[in-house]
Amino acid sequence: RGLTGSGGGADSPEDAAKALASALDHEDPAAAASAVVPEEVRSLGDVFDAIEGRAQEVGIAPKSKPYAGIDIKVEDLEFDVDQLSDDVAKVTVRDGSVSYKVKESDLSEDAKAIAEREELDTSGKLDASDFDDEDSSLNIDSDPYLIAVKRSGGWYISLAYTAAEYYATGADLPEGRFDPTPTDTKPAATPEGAVEQFADAVGNVDLDAVAEASDPGEWSVLDVYRRTFEEALERQQDQGNLNGVDFKVSDSDLKVEDLGKDAKKVVVEKASGKVSWEGYDGTESREWRFDGSCLEIDDEESGCIRGDAGTWKTLGFDQAYVVTVKVDGGWVVSPTATVVALAQEVVPKITRNIVLDFFGHPELAEPSGALDSGKATTVKLNEAGFATMTLTPSEATSYAITSDDGWIDIVDADGEWADYDWPGGVQIYALDKQPYTVVLYPSEEGIDEVEVRLTKVEREALPSGVLDGDELSGSLSPEEPVAEYAFEVDEDVTISLGDAIGDVEAVIFTDDGEDDGGTCWSGGPCNLVAGESYVLQLSLWDESSDADYAVTFRGGAGDGGTDAGTITGPTSSSGFLEDGERVSFLVSPTDDLWVDVGSSDPDVDMDCYVDGSSYEAGGPESIFVLADNPTYVECFPYEGGAASYQIFAYYD
Repeated sequence: RGLTGSGGGADSPEDAAKALASALDHEDPAAAASAVVPEEVRSLGDVFDAIEGRAQEVGIAPKSKPYAGIDIKVEDLEFDVDQLSDDVAKVTVRDGSVSYKVKESDLSEDAKAIAEREELDTSGKLDASDFDDEDSSLNIDSDPYLIAVKRSGGWYISLAYTAAEYYATGADLPEGRFDPTPTDTKPAATPEGAVEQFADAVGNVDLDAVAEASDPGEWSVLDVYRRTFEEALERQQDQGNLNGVDFKVSDSDLKVEDLGKDAKKVVVEKASGKVSWEGYDGTESREWRFDGSCLEIDDEESGCIRGDAGTWKTLGFDQAYVVTVKVDGGWVVSPTATVVALAQEVVPKITRNIVLDFFGHPELAEPSGALDSGKATTVKLNEAGFATMTLTPSEATSYAITSDDGWIDIVDADGEWADYDWPGGVQIYALDKQPYTVVLYPSEEGIDEVEVRLTKVEREALPSGVLDGDELSGSLSPEEPVAEYAFEVDEDVTISLGDAIGDVEAVIFTDDGEDDGGTCWSGGPCNLVAGESYVLQLSLWDESSDADYAVTFRGGAGDGGTDAGTITGPTSSSGFLEDGERVSFLVSPTDDLWVDVGSSDPDVDMDCYVDGSSYEAGGPESIFVLADNPTYVECFPYEGGAASYQIFAYYD
């Protein structure tokens, strides 16, 4: 088909805009490319063809016609033309509309499923007048426009010029100079030299040097909008960014591969150097190293262009390179040719699973098998770095799902992500008796299989006496990571879960699962209502290890302590605690209240737990409680032993 943009151009800027509009109206990428300035689309024809073909092969596009199901209409367009120079014009859309309609029955099955799950609009219309509407969501302060440029006697639309113009006006930056003096290209003697020259220019944020080291046909926009980009850079520097950057390459190992037609690929197998800049505290510098795959910078996180598994490996991101081209007897870097070369390598390797993951719907992938409750299953990840399994619960109840080496999500048949609680280190789902899809990802690079375990959560009745201070003890394991106990209370009561729970998280919630204010966590206050049904849930913090728990409910002070009642406003009280005892009270003020807890003995430090969190010990504890925010407090001598206590509550 040859999307080379070599259609000869239009007779006028307005005709160029009409040609692009007509191409959109007919959903014709070839015609659209012919309306765009040649240097912006040259060599991209094969890439577009490959993308279309691959989309059909993996099932995203219909095999009969790639754009079936999508109808675009461009109607009644009227233009105004502002000639910016002999070779540049601004074409403003004065009137007209663009509309689209999606016929889902003509889409591929995958495209249809993605559209339904994303709840995408199947039709829409944009009028030129929408840009003038103050209530419009379009954040543009002018009528829509395109920038047209003249090349070899014909007019084309420039996407680069158009984007730069919107950037300049939107950011209140200087406009372009449309009769600029072209930058003189400074080709290097060798392809390796061209790469070193380009890297030095980019690393030092030198716009002139970038243009000098690049293919001149691709960077005319930098000449025209030089003031725009220079002002944007100065603003960044005024904010303390990119100041005094000095980038140096001290060592490099480059390999050259001939691509033919005066083009060579330069592979960076190894490089190292130093970068410095002016920070708020003076000059800062870092040593950097690149091993052909991963970039490491001292005191910074490293980044890699490929991983050991999954999408990166499948697509072949295993080397860093740029493409150089011959210009004026020397060599310069061609960003466009580099992108094309990369795309030509990558596109044929794209798979259906990679596409589904890219669009955020891995659950549509072919499952690896079924996940059964009560046993561990090892799942091999696919080429996109994830796996899916089917799950149909035998009954509607809670299930715990764990994995030492993976991340887990569950999706229902309608594409809705199932809600879960994660009180400790275990994901707990309330599932219905319907089909689900389990999606698994590795927790770190280098993992190509994941072990996952699904466990039905058993619920027992809370043993009698526990609410009166008796201890509830037991153990959890990877095979049984969650335990639940159901109970009721005979009267309204505020209690607290004990703190000796070990590596287990405890939470109380109403039996209907609603977080209605009665839910509480380890150590926190639980305001329980007579006749209401509750559940105590215990779960592992570390899903891979066994853990014991010992839970004690404390109603008021519980056994071996003093109940100071409820504090609603300014008051004072005092008492004496034997060794091991605590004083507990509920603070429930109508206005913001301070509560100080100390001892008449200056050598005694009191420590308090406030809603389960400890205040720092050291002298009197001073606790601030907001109005209408009931707060449960327990206090005791920090170093143990018997001691007196004093409580003072007051307004600020």
